[in-house]
Formats: sequence, C-alpha cells, structure tokens
Amino acid sequence: MTKSKKKFHTPEEKVAILKKHFVEGVPLSDICDRYGLHPSVFYRWQKALFEIGHLAFQPSKDSGTSKLEKKVSKLEQKLTQKNEVLSELMEEHIRLKKNWGELRATWVPHDRRDSVVDFVHYWSDGTEMPAGRFIRRLGIASSKFYDWRRRYGKVNERGRLDPWRLLTGAEGGCRAGKSIGGSYP
Repeated sequence: MTKSKKKFHTPEEKVAILKKHFVEGVPLSDICDRYGLHPSVFYRWQKALFEIGHLAFQPSKDSGTSKLEKKVSKLEQKLTQKNEVLSELMEEHIRLKKNWGELRATWVPHDRRDSVVDFVHYWSDGTEMPAGRFIRRLGIASSKFYDWRRRYGKVNERGRLDPWRLLTGAEGGCRAGKSIGGSYP
C-alpha cells in the first residue's frame, strides 16, 4: 500500500463533487476512485453542506455597500438637521443680541440675565454642543454666566445698590443730591 499525498479541494470543487453524486447520480464508489477520496470524507462534506444548506433559502442580507449607504444617508440627514438648527440659532442669537444690548456691563437686569441663561441651556441641549461655546460666543465671562445661572429667577436683592434704580429714581434708589436713607439731619 502506497502512501498517497493528501489532496485539498476548494469549496467550489467540493460542491461540484457532491453535485455529481446527488444530481447526476454518479455512484459514490466511482466518485471516490476518480478523486482519490475516502467515503468518510465525502460524507463529512455532505454533512457540512446539509448543516448550512438552509442559508441558501434565506433572503440575502444587506451587503456592506448598502449598509454603508444607509449610514451615509443617516449622517447626511443628521448634518442637514444640525445645519437647520444652527441657522435658526444664529438668527435667534442676532435678534436677542440686539434686544439684550451690552452684556459685559457690570450690571444687567435680572430678566435679561435669565433670558441669557435660558438661551444657553436651550441651545446647548438642542445642539449637543457644550454651553461654554455659547457663553464665549455671547462675549461674557464664564464666571459671570455661572453666577447668573446660580441667581436664576431672583431679582436683584434689596439692600444692594441697584444701578437701574439709581438712574431712574425708582423706589429704593436715589438721585444725585438725595440721600439714600431719606432726609439727612
């Protein structure tokens, strides 16, 4: 008995050999002789084919190209949405900047500072951008913004000099020439 070299068959060759037996009806002994196979090797191939044969009847899954196309389409939609949000943001920013006036002043009315805090929170949540970017864009110091956020909803406290009241002569303030505590003895 001579020792023969092992022959390796490609998957296509294996399917062709199995097809000869099942479709063409060539006896197994003839196939084994022709290709130098042991019957157990043929039966192992047959078992492997039948174990994954059900995959031939399943609908084909998305190829990598179509998955990539879907991903690109989704990213394009997201980019379009972000562009729309940013254009809306810039329009509102310009409108509010005109209404707010100068935010770098030492004193800003409480309703204006609350609207600045609302603006920053609304847009940082909506665009998933950090609040610091909006704060820098508004031209105010981050420490001032976070102080405003801490004081959100509170009017200027009594007992402090309120520049607005000083200028307008409203109650609690004074005009030039008048004393703060009423008449001076």
